[in-house]
Amino acid sequence: MKKLKINIPIILVLLLVISVSLVNAQEVGTGLEAEKPEIFVYVKSNTENSQINISEDLIKSKVESRLMQNNIKVLNNSLENDYYLYITLKTSKINSDKNIIYNIGVQMIRVTFYSFNDAIYSKQAVTWSGGGFGKGDSDFIINSLENYTDIFITEFYKANNFKFN
Repeated sequence: MKKLKINIPIILVLLLVISVSLVNAQEVGTGLEAEKPEIFVYVKSNTENSQINISEDLIKSKVESRLMQNNIKVLNNSLENDYYLYITLKTSKINSDKNIIYNIGVQMIRVTFYSFNDAIYSKQAVTWSGGGFGKGDSDFIINSLENYTDIFITEFYKANNFKFN
């Protein structure tokens, strides 16, 4: 029988390369990961919304209500977490028609980190985005906003191990 000659230095180098690779490997997430079911809601809309009876307060109220109905705590301050829900509504009234062209955005924004030239930087970045555009009256727009919020809630629960309502 032949004896195998084992080269210890080569084995050590291979083990080192494998362990370094495992340490540098990172999971790919959804951008919706959170420790607790809680979030701050920030709303931004254009000035034309007041002409169609959709205020930022109404938008915030509708979104926060949906979140609370689904056991997601609404935070009072954006500094309580490194992420928040950013809601946008842009509208444009159509001449004499009662329908309004709208664009709704629902985005998860969080602090992200990256390295470059041996330095580490942080920035706020959109890590999840949903929404859409359409045409309808104020009630239709609010209903669409609630639907897009529900999509966010479903995805938020899928990305985490929270008990869904």
